[in-house]
Amino acid sequence: MKKNLLLFVFLLSLNAVNSFAQLEDWAFSKPLYLTGAVDDTLRNTPISLVINTQTLVTNGQMMADGSDLRFAENCLGNNIYGYWIESGMNTESTVVRVIIDSLISDDIRSIYIFYGNPAALPQSNISNVSYSATDSVTGLAQGGVVTSQRGFRFKPNVDIYATSFGKYEPNGTTRYVTLFNADTESKVGQMQVSGAAATYSYQNLTQPILLDADSTYILALYQGGSDGYYYGPSTQIGEHLTYIDMRYCNVCDQNTFPTNTLADMHYGVPDLLYFPVNAIPSPSVSEFIPAELTTCDSIVINSVTYNETGLYNITIPNSMGCDSVIFLNLTISNSPFAGEGSSASICSNSTPTVDLFTYLSGEYAVGGTWVDLDLTGALIGSEFTTTSVSQSATYNFAYVVEGAPACDNDTAFVDLFVDICFGISSISNSDIHIFPMPATNMLTIEGIDIRSIELFTLQGTLVKEIFYPAKEKYSFDISFLSEGVYNIKVNSKTGTSNHKLIKY
Repeated sequence: MKKNLLLFVFLLSLNAVNSFAQLEDWAFSKPLYLTGAVDDTLRNTPISLVINTQTLVTNGQMMADGSDLRFAENCLGNNIYGYWIESGMNTESTVVRVIIDSLISDDIRSIYIFYGNPAALPQSNISNVSYSATDSVTGLAQGGVVTSQRGFRFKPNVDIYATSFGKYEPNGTTRYVTLFNADTESKVGQMQVSGAAATYSYQNLTQPILLDADSTYILALYQGGSDGYYYGPSTQIGEHLTYIDMRYCNVCDQNTFPTNTLADMHYGVPDLLYFPVNAIPSPSVSEFIPAELTTCDSIVINSVTYNETGLYNITIPNSMGCDSVIFLNLTISNSPFAGEGSSASICSNSTPTVDLFTYLSGEYAVGGTWVDLDLTGALIGSEFTTTSVSQSATYNFAYVVEGAPACDNDTAFVDLFVDICFGISSISNSDIHIFPMPATNMLTIEGIDIRSIELFTLQGTLVKEIFYPAKEKYSFDISFLSEGVYNIKVNSKTGTSNHKLIKY
């Protein structure tokens, strides 16, 4: 009958709040959020809450004996959990044990505490979520001596809580089961247990009994005038206990302390169910769901936009009316901005090095990194050496600014066409002068009696043609051209010459 058990202690200072939906006639309720320990999934587990009941009793919100305390799965009061008040009622540190159905490892779930009903009666429903003291010993012979006590002496290896008394006997009669402190010979607990013959039957204690590891105990089953019992050689015992000997008395009653002994025997058989107090991990408990979130720029929750770092209590509606309250530690990171990139043409003979930041616009963030996408080896930091690369080619660069937590990186791209630029042709006619170079919108050509101008792409496609301008200086619009390099053919009185145009 082995179970995983969990103990946590939480000092809960409860303030009165009106309940939105609850057990009928209960004035107050509120959620408690439980966070399971890692690698420790629980089932039917008694947990420990430490509650300031003194304030509630003083304020008239709770009965002085705690009889109106209830714990349930949700705010509607569904699935009421068994509990018992362990100690310290009407104090600042009242210890209450609550048996929850489940708590998943490293997960968060809620239970609800209810109070504020003067007509409520004390309630206890201790489930058998425990270990057996005899480890459910069987295979014994049947016999009996009437009006006798039969049982065993044992010592807990750790502190334990006894939650139920039980019996295993051949008659199916109601029997007294008595727990004695063997060191003081005093009676610790006693109750009558009913149940079928040849079956382990148990009766829950109204209040669990703490058995400490520094004491020894005797658990005894009483036989009346017509009762028998099981007996046989065995030292079988629960894993948290140590068997010492068998104890008995004859011609005695249920209140008689048994002093006679036998070694390595089980008689009766009395039993108790228990759970160990020690060796229990401690998850956390809160009146809010604790949450941490880092997001970029802003986040919308319940149609509300949050764009500042801070602590927020946020209510999350539930269809049943059991709203959740999240205590959110929100961190807002700002998106990075790498600026607006651009494309340009560079004359390497007039500009041997350029600072790539020159080609960014906007309030770009400092501290980013320039990346040479073509791996030219001519980029150091933001300085690009135009004379170290092949001419008449385009080179691509990226400025990358790393994003803050939860934000993506931002990147701006700069593309540079690099070539050697000549404002005066060196091919066939030194009397032709073309400017500006590079050019953007207007291009001017000077010469002697210019007769025609032809503009070609590098692939030889004619994109503009002008005949007989009959001028020594002629300007025309080139804004319609895409950025890049073009060939210009000029026919004049002195001959034909070819030139390069860099458009940006």
